[in-house]
Order: sequence, then C-alpha cells, then structure tokens
Amino acid sequence: MSDPGCVGDYADASYLRLTAGGAEGAAELARSGHAFGVLTDADDRPLQMLTRDGRAPVVTIDAADDMRRVMAPDIVGLINSGIPGLIVTRDSRVAGILSAEAVGDFLVGHGPVRSGLLGDQQLHGDAPVTPLTLTCSTCGTQNTVWFFVARQTQCSKGHVLTIVWD
Repeated sequence: MSDPGCVGDYADASYLRLTAGGAEGAAELARSGHAFGVLTDADDRPLQMLTRDGRAPVVTIDAADDMRRVMAPDIVGLINSGIPGLIVTRDSRVAGILSAEAVGDFLVGHGPVRSGLLGDQQLHGDAPVTPLTLTCSTCGTQNTVWFFVARQTQCSKGHVLTIVWD
C-alpha cells in the first residue's frame, strides 16, 4: 500500500474559531456558514467543538500521525457512533478538522479489504496504535486512552468516561 500521508494532509482548515461556547457559540457558528466551530483556551487548545447540529465531543488526533491511524478500531468505533469529526492538533493546538466524512472516504479508498491487501499482519492487529485524547463531558478532564468503549472506559478521575454531544 502506498504511503497515504499524515493526518495534517487531510485536515480541513475551514472551521470557525469560536469566541464563546454554548448558545452564543452556536449562534456564532450559524452566522458564519462553517460546518464546524472550535472554542479554545488561551493557548489555542480545544475546549469545545460545535457543529450545525449542536455540541460535539472533543476528540483530538495529532497532525503528524500517519493517516492509517484512522483505520484503528477506536477511531472507526467513534465515527460509527456518530461523532462528526476529529480535531486535528499540532503541539496540542488546533490545526484543523478531520470530518467523519473525510475519515469514511479514506477508509473506502485505503482500507485493507478495498485495496485487496488484507493479510495476516492486518488480521493479527500488528499495526501501531497511538492514543486518543478525549475530554470527559462529566468533569472536563482530558484523558489519554488507547481505545474507547462507551460505558466501559474509565476517566482518569475514577468514573466512567463520558463523551456526550447534542
């Protein structure tokens, strides 16, 4: 399989940097015409993600990660659960958005079944996996997890890690 590049190559920089969260942020996003808005802290780290449909979970992926990272079961599971996209970061700062649609298109074009490259290595799960950074919607703590399973993965604060969006 040819090298598909890194996540940053697929990130869309066309998103709104929100100046407020909640209802104010939603109104700001609606006026802008953008599909995604990201509220950040003073250091440009993501705090909240909004879409035209409302609040979305803050799930980040590093721009330098190999794009094959989105083929891992945890990312595919999040996309299948309805997450609208991933926030792409460089040095923990927002660099763009990788929409669920872009991930789906990549999977269709580069997945092992589609490419005819399904072999023992893919079946045994030998591909390297990098952790996800998920923000718990219960307490706001950023968690680094290798895999996310709804209602099972624990927050670093000791309760179930919740990721909720409208």
